[in-house]
Amino acid sequence: MPLQPARALPYLVSGAAGAALVLAFAPFELFWVAPLAFAALFYVLRDARPREAFLVGLTFGLGCFGAGTYWTYIAIHDFGGAALACFAAARWFATNGARAWLVTLPALWVLAEWLRGWAFTGFGWLAAGYSQTDSWLMGYAPMLGLYGMSLAVVVCGGALLTLALGTLRERVVAVILIAAVAAGGFASTRHEWTQPKDRPVKAALVQGAVAQDLKWRPELLPGIRDLYSGLTEPLAGTDLIVWPEAAIPDLVENNGRYLATLQRWSQQNGSTLLLGILQLPDVVASENETFQNVLVALTEPRVTYVKRHLVPFASA
Repeated sequence: MPLQPARALPYLVSGAAGAALVLAFAPFELFWVAPLAFAALFYVLRDARPREAFLVGLTFGLGCFGAGTYWTYIAIHDFGGAALACFAAARWFATNGARAWLVTLPALWVLAEWLRGWAFTGFGWLAAGYSQTDSWLMGYAPMLGLYGMSLAVVVCGGALLTLALGTLRERVVAVILIAAVAAGGFASTRHEWTQPKDRPVKAALVQGAVAQDLKWRPELLPGIRDLYSGLTEPLAGTDLIVWPEAAIPDLVENNGRYLATLQRWSQQNGSTLLLGILQLPDVVASENETFQNVLVALTEPRVTYVKRHLVPFASA
């Protein structure tokens, strides 16, 4: 039975708010959209029953990840943090009033973000804090990290809703809270959290931009290797040169001569080259592991980092 228009409105609003949240991230970088999106989400959550709250959170997540990534199925099916946060709020806490908008919902949201970024290998894309890299709230990053920034964003969203619907006293608290959050972030941006050591390091990123539907074709591997070598050669003398994850879509064991040539070139030019490639698992790795996703530093001796936190692929 289809939803009546009035009953469907909260889900339409939450879906639209989730899609709008994407505008706060690169390349749009409209950071002020993020608090407004959360204010809209909290508005439609007022006094929602657990099932309704779950659907509101789910449509918010669908709008956000549908517009912001192409991994929508995995993000929502396995990592539906928005839906779980909204369900928990409606099931065990109040969702209406200044206390809910300023404390309960922001806290549950950030907890859900943390779980989404950690559980089942994690899916950390589109965390609210990432939307504030060009705002004063970026000042919280050195002190509180990503989730501290997320909390600041969501609290500001709750404060905006409190300004619209709260009592006079609650509105005063909301104004003070927004001012305090903004002032704290601004003050932190004026503090130098790092100190230069010796001379600046010159670094370069190399991106071959090989299409995913072509990258893993064995017959194209020689061309991919030549592409990255050609892009890197003009960077001779750069202190640090970084290639992307799995830039060479093959095993280390199959590319001994190629890597040795790159290593000699790096040493002759005073550069350090980091490249993404694959390797066979060692004897202590899981017997179900067919290969490892690694980063290799072509130093003497070589250093290999095995990626431990894999991003789920969008496959059923």
